[in-house]
Amino acid sequence: MIGFFGGTCNNLYVFAKVFADAEIPVTFILDRKDNFPHSQPVWEDVDCCFRSGFDYQGIDWDAFEIEHGWQRPSWYFVPENTGNSAIEIFRKSSVNYLVRMVSSRFLRYRNDYASVFNKMLECDFLVVCGAEPAVLAMLSGKPYMIFPHGSDMRIAIGAESKGRGLRCWLLDWLISRSFKLANCVGSTLPDASAEVPLSAYKRLKDLRVDRVPLPYPIQPRLSKDVRHGKLRLIFSELNILLPSSELYAFAPSRINFHWKGHDRLLEAILENRSNVNCHFIFLGWGDDYLQAIDYVDRNSLQDKVSVVPVFCSKEYLFRFYESVDFIVDELNGSGSYGTSLSEAMSCGCPVMTWVSDMFDKPGWEAPPVIYAKTKKEIGSVLMELADGRIDLEEMSRQTTDWFSRVHGVSSVVDVFRAKFGKYLN
Repeated sequence: MIGFFGGTCNNLYVFAKVFADAEIPVTFILDRKDNFPHSQPVWEDVDCCFRSGFDYQGIDWDAFEIEHGWQRPSWYFVPENTGNSAIEIFRKSSVNYLVRMVSSRFLRYRNDYASVFNKMLECDFLVVCGAEPAVLAMLSGKPYMIFPHGSDMRIAIGAESKGRGLRCWLLDWLISRSFKLANCVGSTLPDASAEVPLSAYKRLKDLRVDRVPLPYPIQPRLSKDVRHGKLRLIFSELNILLPSSELYAFAPSRINFHWKGHDRLLEAILENRSNVNCHFIFLGWGDDYLQAIDYVDRNSLQDKVSVVPVFCSKEYLFRFYESVDFIVDELNGSGSYGTSLSEAMSCGCPVMTWVSDMFDKPGWEAPPVIYAKTKKEIGSVLMELADGRIDLEEMSRQTTDWFSRVHGVSSVVDVFRAKFGKYLN
């Protein structure tokens, strides 16, 4: 049985669902430490949205599950609060005394970790994400893969720290050790979401990252008329007017000028507004959400940009993915790609973003994208879309071919069986 624990954006829950459907025994261990909606499995499965400005910290997720009729899968495990986790973990761990002693001190503040650890001991193989889940997997003595989300990887290689002082130094050391002893560090990305150059690696400079893509079922690409009809329905349900346009684009990420580059996109739309034949849809959340609305209002861009005041569940996001002509993903960052691109491409939806040369190595393959990073490049793409030089239907076919080959369910299951089959039989 494969055990999944930790992480953000429900990535490990996505793995668990796909593997359960493939009749591979799994258990998904819930971690409610993070109350953010994107970390709740129910948020992955229900079709709903919150209005912008909601307070997610006050949400009772157990009540939310009941309200939306969500049934927990049979392989879904909710750990219990059993008191002092450190003593039980120390007693049952099979690793050396020093590591057990140091680790237990850092895990004692979570009363549910003993329950998590006992469930891990029932598994044949573990897939974990995050610093403390990696340490727990190491303590279990079970074979395990780490699927990093970013900061855990940076701490492991010494590019980031939990803080100053002996306590933080020891915790950094434990995390690094858990990466070093892992059977595999697997990721969709060659840098395992570290987003730093090799020169920043102070530890584990020879750490190998194996390609283990996140799997998604492939959805058929709808015709343009059907797509736009579905989009009009979404806007009608939200009681928002959808301006008429030849093309529609969707920016699914939070609005953040520094990390996502929405400011350059808005500036490029403004500079090319007379030739743009596309309407852009932003979601109403993120640090720069209000600044984006102000920019649209000041420049009278409502005919080209809608900032929809909602925060969407995953099922609701997929309604947008299947309804638009392309999406706009990160225009900043390290030139990697994340969850939004994968989800959109599973629907055959082309993506405008930029991809670095990090994929130019054996065993890795960059996604086919509409390349744009700078304001000038974004403007060029808008012009090429308007005069037909970019064939979105051909891009959709390339997208589907690549996604099926790399992220398709059967492809990822084959990767797991090839790498870890001896633990799964």
